[in-house]
Amino acid sequence: MAALRFLAGKTAYDEIRKNGFDPRRIKVVAGASGGPKWLALSRLDQVLFPTLFDGRSQPVYLIGSSVGSWRHAAIARADTARAVADFEEIYLNYRWQEAETAEEVADATRLLLGKIIGPAGFQEILEHPVYRTSIMTVRCKGLAASDARLPLVLAMVAAAALNLASRKTLGLSFERGLFSDPRDAPPFLGMDEFPIHRLELSAANIEDVLMASGSIPVFMTGVRDISGAPRGMYRDGGTTDYHWDVELSAGDGLVLFPHFFHRLAPGWFDKKMAWRRARASSTDRMLMLAPSAEFAAGLPGGKIPDRTDFRRYDNDTRIALWRRTVAETQRLADEFTEAYESGHIPALLEPLIG
Repeated sequence: MAALRFLAGKTAYDEIRKNGFDPRRIKVVAGASGGPKWLALSRLDQVLFPTLFDGRSQPVYLIGSSVGSWRHAAIARADTARAVADFEEIYLNYRWQEAETAEEVADATRLLLGKIIGPAGFQEILEHPVYRTSIMTVRCKGLAASDARLPLVLAMVAAAALNLASRKTLGLSFERGLFSDPRDAPPFLGMDEFPIHRLELSAANIEDVLMASGSIPVFMTGVRDISGAPRGMYRDGGTTDYHWDVELSAGDGLVLFPHFFHRLAPGWFDKKMAWRRARASSTDRMLMLAPSAEFAAGLPGGKIPDRTDFRRYDNDTRIALWRRTVAETQRLADEFTEAYESGHIPALLEPLIG
């Protein structure tokens, strides 16, 4: 049983089957929200990025929301494999306290971010010779901009209810805040499904932007008045862009999407809406690498780690379980390496249906 699936949208599928897999054709790398689910990709990231992009001269545009942006922050460090390994170890050792307030969770998360990126890390990201980092946040409107629990809960319930009718209604409560490396314009600046602020990532705001992108509403306080951005409350970019239903390649090159699931839930409120899938235009040039359902079911605990584990297990049990799980996911990295070095990726492709 294969652990790793290679899924491709129509144009990507046709190109790779005809011409083979050429990493020079990858223009964009996408990273999804999903909290602890990212642990399924840690060992794959440690192999994937040095293998495909070391020695590259043309820019590679990274776009992430929530933990996807944190993954990319580690990837865009000077020593990618070391930084991702450090991220894995620091994240695994996080000890959650059930009684923590939203403010205390935010404070603990900022400390965690500081450990992951380190004193020189933010500048390394902004100066990386190849990677151009973009980070998605949302700027909240109305009650969604409050950190008071009751108004915020009411705002999120209302947004979820309206989203059932149409995803476009999210624009009533949230505006995209897309922060990008100013050295080169990324190919996805044209996204316009929701109101959007196209903003520059800088030394003055990168820490706050990363914090905002992972600030889960209700569970954590948001980040207010980010430098270089319109005043207001900024929160988790996965609210609108959980798994990316956006044309990221702008009709040129391929999009690489290492993912922990074979399906795309466009926004956070769509997670349990199996009928709401990404549009074919969003996946057309995408190559997705994802663990198979059989592999995920065979992991310790019977699934990929997720946020429910924080309440399901005490810290010691959860950490031990997650360590066993991450060790098992080395198979994903090994299977990618074998497929890439043998030239078998075209033969392993499956059609990607959003």
